[in-house]
Amino acid sequence: MATFGDWNAMNAPPSLPNRIRLSQTSSEQLTSLKAKSGITPNILARIAFSLSLKSGFDFRQLAPQSDGLEFNLGTLLGEHAQLYELLLLDDTNATTSEELSQAMVSHIENGLSYLRASKSLNSLVDTILQ
Repeated sequence: MATFGDWNAMNAPPSLPNRIRLSQTSSEQLTSLKAKSGITPNILARIAFSLSLKSGFDFRQLAPQSDGLEFNLGTLLGEHAQLYELLLLDDTNATTSEELSQAMVSHIENGLSYLRASKSLNSLVDTILQ
């Protein structure tokens, strides 16, 4: 007979894997944005994710490759990793860690399109605050 703890573990939502690999395109864009802004790629990826989530983007529209930078989850999302994960779960209704990871990468890639349009640090800040 299963106990409450067993039931809870069996029905727990998926979680992000410990490592997230972005596409080569996203990796190059992060490198370029870092050179323009001085902001580290992990922080830029968090901003891109947030902008994409805010826009209402459907992550299923992109199927990015996993051939670029690989981030440790703690580095990518920092001390608020659980918050990002909960936001992602709410947005996706994902049932597997792979689906959750793909959604994260898709949102980052989509959000980078907003950041790429920024011509200066002031423009980048304006994009973030909109």
